[in-house]
Amino acid sequence: MYFFFFISSKSQSFSHFLFFSQTSDLPVLHSRCVLVHDRQVLLFHRANGWFAMDGICYHMGGPLVKGSVVDIEEPMHFRRAAEILGVVGPKSGREVVVCPWHAYRITLDTGEGMTMDTNSHWKSKGPRQRTHKVTVKDGEVFVTLTSGKFLPSDEYCNRKDIRIEEDTT
Repeated sequence: MYFFFFISSKSQSFSHFLFFSQTSDLPVLHSRCVLVHDRQVLLFHRANGWFAMDGICYHMGGPLVKGSVVDIEEPMHFRRAAEILGVVGPKSGREVVVCPWHAYRITLDTGEGMTMDTNSHWKSKGPRQRTHKVTVKDGEVFVTLTSGKFLPSDEYCNRKDIRIEEDTT
């Protein structure tokens, strides 16, 4: 089940943040789309923390809330060969959301687009999806929009003609 929420400001010491909810409202391994100052943001609660990014894929505007989150790492046959040879490099295991439209992979922590090279190794295309700051304090979750140089996801996330609807399945 996917939800679409509107966030309003909450007056307390975190007034520069936007209050989302209690941590218990979004279980671990779930995500939810929220609207923050007219920007569609996808909030993830993962085992290793909370992440937020633009909710519309940078590639062609796909609804990331309907995508799956997977851990990418080097293919097992490369890892096994490296172990046999005693040359074990850094494991690239990172969580990515996979766009349901074209299977673009986007890291949760940095918004990098990931692609597999001709040697079946994951490579970054650099930041493509804007990520946002998540702060958890006293069981409450706050989202702060980030800004900076233009990223491809900026083109989609403020458009009024693209909206993520609530999925009631």
